[in-house]
Amino acid sequence: MKTIAIPFSFQSDTGAVNYTESLDALVRQNIFDILSTSPGERVMNPKYGAGLRNLLFEELDPLVFAEYRMDAMQELNEYMTVGKVTDLKIEVPSNDFSGMEDDTTVRLSIKYVVPPYNSSVVVFNLSNSQTTLYGGA
Repeated sequence: MKTIAIPFSFQSDTGAVNYTESLDALVRQNIFDILSTSPGERVMNPKYGAGLRNLLFEELDPLVFAEYRMDAMQELNEYMTVGKVTDLKIEVPSNDFSGMEDDTTVRLSIKYVVPPYNSSVVVFNLSNSQTTLYGGA
């Protein structure tokens, strides 16, 4: 199955989007889609999505992060077509706790397993201005 490669890139000669047939890429795309969709955004499936952007406007409180972690892991494992999320960590850089920053940044590190049990990690950096996705091992 062909999947658009994330992070998005284009072929220099044709301008077409690069794609991959990797199962790992499909899982990363599913994770990105579920996290970046807010509940209620899909008309025929209003429960779909983990609403990651809403986390930016919450208090920087460990209890809020723990509740989001629990809900997001449930959403991810319910709607992922392949693979399973085994861990999700939420980090906020320490300078954001000072209250002096205009731009809040939240980092999610998501560990997942893809059959036949290859474990991988994907990292999302979410700020008021942009969302970035980084792969890792």
